[in-house]
Amino acid sequence: MLDFSRGRGYVNKAVGLAATIIGVLFGGALMVRLGLYRALLGSEFCRRCRYSLSCGLHSSEELSHHGVCGRLREYCLGHGDGGVRALLMALCDHRFTATQYALLSALASFGRVYVGPVSGYATDPKYLGLSWATFFFLAFIVALPGLVFVWLLREEIQRVEAGATSEDRTGCALMHDLISPSA
Repeated sequence: MLDFSRGRGYVNKAVGLAATIIGVLFGGALMVRLGLYRALLGSEFCRRCRYSLSCGLHSSEELSHHGVCGRLREYCLGHGDGGVRALLMALCDHRFTATQYALLSALASFGRVYVGPVSGYATDPKYLGLSWATFFFLAFIVALPGLVFVWLLREEIQRVEAGATSEDRTGCALMHDLISPSA
């Protein structure tokens, strides 16, 4: 069993926060250089790598593995979330940005809030009893269709990046109709 002292926890959080911020900054730089679609594809791949890093993190008791896997995992979190946030901002009509972004980000958190607690049952010995390494491997497999989804929406993402009007954006048309004032 690993020994986690209070000081080590503070260092872990501080270095983890720094890794997340570096991931967001690097993801943003890639977004500017590669464009929204290619950077989003890279961000989604990075988010999937986060699951495999979590699998490695929970399958080892070596402290150095925890340090490396944990920091890379935090970097991937920042990198991946930066791409998704950029897509959400690009989907919003500039006249209704705050409301649409709030609704889209609330929708994006649905899995974390309502599906995430199921992990407790999946790893509880009274229920499924999966090890954390197995759980994160299965999470990696289940998350792979998200990459396919980004690839299938590539034309829509490229159209959003090119600055299409909100009426031309099928991903935001419903949101636009719900929020915009009636004529």
